[in-house]
Amino acid sequence: MSDSPDSSPRPYGAIFAAVLAAVVLIFLFREKPRPVPEPARPFAPPPSLLKEQPQSENRVFQLRHIQNQWSNDFQLWWEGIPKEVCASAIDTGDHSNIRPADYVGPERCRECHVGKYEGWSQHGHSRMTKHANAETVVGDFSGVEIEYDGGEAKFHKEGDRYLMDLSRGDKKWRFHITRTIGWRHFQDYAGYLVDAEDELGHDRDKIEHVLPFSWDVTEKHFMPPVHLHADHLIPDTFEPDLIVPYELTCSDCHNTYPVGDRMLRYRGQQRWTKESPYTSSIHIAGYFREAHPQLLDTNRALADYPREEILQLGKRFEDQSRIDRIPAQGISCEACHYGGREHAENSTKTNSTVLPHFFAVSPHIFTRAQSHEQLRGRNGRNINFTCARCHSGERQGYANGLHSWNSTEYTEAINGPCYDPVKAEQKGMRSMTCTTCHDPHQTIGKAWSRPPQEDDRTCLGCHEQFKDRIKRTEHTHHQPGDGDHCMDCHMPHTNEGLGQMVRTHRIMNPIDRVQIEANQPNACNLCHLDKNIDWTIDHLRDWYAPDFQVSEMALQQNYPNRADPVVYSWLTSGHQPSRIAAAGAIGRWQARFAFRALLEQLVAEPSVYTRRLMQKSADSFIGDKLRERGFEYHFPEEKRRQIMNRLITGGLLGNSK
Repeated sequence: MSDSPDSSPRPYGAIFAAVLAAVVLIFLFREKPRPVPEPARPFAPPPSLLKEQPQSENRVFQLRHIQNQWSNDFQLWWEGIPKEVCASAIDTGDHSNIRPADYVGPERCRECHVGKYEGWSQHGHSRMTKHANAETVVGDFSGVEIEYDGGEAKFHKEGDRYLMDLSRGDKKWRFHITRTIGWRHFQDYAGYLVDAEDELGHDRDKIEHVLPFSWDVTEKHFMPPVHLHADHLIPDTFEPDLIVPYELTCSDCHNTYPVGDRMLRYRGQQRWTKESPYTSSIHIAGYFREAHPQLLDTNRALADYPREEILQLGKRFEDQSRIDRIPAQGISCEACHYGGREHAENSTKTNSTVLPHFFAVSPHIFTRAQSHEQLRGRNGRNINFTCARCHSGERQGYANGLHSWNSTEYTEAINGPCYDPVKAEQKGMRSMTCTTCHDPHQTIGKAWSRPPQEDDRTCLGCHEQFKDRIKRTEHTHHQPGDGDHCMDCHMPHTNEGLGQMVRTHRIMNPIDRVQIEANQPNACNLCHLDKNIDWTIDHLRDWYAPDFQVSEMALQQNYPNRADPVVYSWLTSGHQPSRIAAAGAIGRWQARFAFRALLEQLVAEPSVYTRRLMQKSADSFIGDKLRERGFEYHFPEEKRRQIMNRLITGGLLGNSK
């Protein structure tokens, strides 16, 4: 905590790992002493604490530098929550769904909700994180090897232990895999360095961290780590200058933490502060005393805790909320539905006297809302916030602010017009929710499989004027089934979704001056790959906006070969998301005229992960796999060039379908 601005800490790297838990609160909060006219009324502690509180001060903490989407506050009070704050909040009584004791686990839910449980058990959420064993590991640990970055990796088993052996030169490292991460597109692994001390000083032998190779589920081979950075910016695979501690990063979203604990963990606090649809206050000490009583001395007045000692509780709390103490591995029922004990204990298969709350409730939390029903109900605000608690954040983006990588779907959606509950309420309408399109209890599978006609019906539920076929054709300027589906223009494929390009979740206007001026993917040319930018501008003016203005100076600067199809410049752009979007579009539309350019960029591409998708696009042209012909995207550039030249000379271009 500090009273002056400072930079936010990064939760990555071994350099922080040993000390982050102890000082996380120091860096993340600012302390704001606030005078109150009367003693603040702590809701949870016994009345005796009231007498021991200072009369002039009540300490409150907030995350710095984070603005809430809806201008709401999330405040953490120490001595107690002031009575004026309590008076303005919804009284939820003694109900609680945030403590570890409030969680019962998915098997309890199965007793009544068999269908939803069975659907969820096949969903990626249920397998997001698991302990490594024969049922959860999908990679081939029969002794297969991979060459990469001047070294070798071998994947094998000893008894029930899954091992990853790395070697380079005369150095060797062995890692014991303890945890799997994901299973649908690729599976990552976390574990520890064994049979050696960590000579790099990162405590790889003590800290469970993400290991440097993954299993490609679709292609069925091991692959280098997933990074969207150029090769020279990626930490060395064998002797990294930092590691990614699993518990401080991935685990927060990939597991079922009690909501009260997660509110006070770094990642959870970030998202609660930024995305909560309501203003909330939590009494930290009250929650600690009930959920983690060992943290505080019950015979000691809260006012007697100096600031420095409160800060040190951060480390002790991290110790009490560790991953080995959570209710369930993976994203289980209560990761979304909050703790369900009250509901489970007051329900039968046919009747329930206590329905689940769709927002956090506790005697230690006070939340402002329009009504009790709004706070606890299954409405748009609460549903979307459930998803926002994980599917939000910042990624490398485009000029117009779109994100280019997965897991920020809520952030994308809420920045479009259809998901904003405030705007919808002002118009007397209901905003969309994530569940408008997605059933959280059913898996998507490898790719989105719902027919485009069904997607259109979702849009036409509000935009009824386009149900008429003639009006719709006048609007789209495309014939039925030929680029006239709503998402073709309003949700183009600009997002890298773990091995394939997927649609952005921001519903947007395709007349995008910023993207066009920047020479980055626009909705028109992501389908019309063979057209140049002037063709696109002319059609936008002719069809939609006669006065559509773009900067001629920007076009001259960013389109050096303006008469060429724009896909060529995207494919070789200095902007990595543009390159990967172009590669995806070339494969998706089987743009044979750009096949040679794709192969050339596959050789020259500086990002190993972008090369992965480029190789998958190239595979779609030849009917088999480049790797079966001896080419691997993770080979060094010179080796890639030599093999590709041999393949092209041998007729690769002529072998395309």
